[in-house]
Amino acid sequence: MITQDQEQKQDIGHVGSGNMNIDDLVSNEINKPSFDVPSDLTCHMRDDQTFYRKMFYPTMVKCQECYNKGEANKAYDFILPMIDSGLKHYQKKYDLPYAEQDLLTIDERKELARKIYEQEIEAFKEGEY
Repeated sequence: MITQDQEQKQDIGHVGSGNMNIDDLVSNEINKPSFDVPSDLTCHMRDDQTFYRKMFYPTMVKCQECYNKGEANKAYDFILPMIDSGLKHYQKKYDLPYAEQDLLTIDERKELARKIYEQEIEAFKEGEY
């Protein structure tokens, strides 16, 4: 009977194969915050006195004019830039470690604009702005 002498090799997995990439070490998941950014941003834009006075209220005045003219879709042309400004203000004020595109995607910004407009419709009907 012939016996072969076998040397055991340690199983070092993917690294030892020489096929490891940097992507295997770094997670590909987007760095997203654990809180609800759209609702938090909405509260910030309404509750921060400086932002409300300089951006939110004047934007709602323009939206009121659009509502009165029956041009509801045009109101989004004013709300979306306000959201972008609000996001920058929010990020700077709270020193958030996230990129703007990680805080709110373009689709999330559009959805937030729609929600803000819907929340303000009663105020537009009553002419509050």
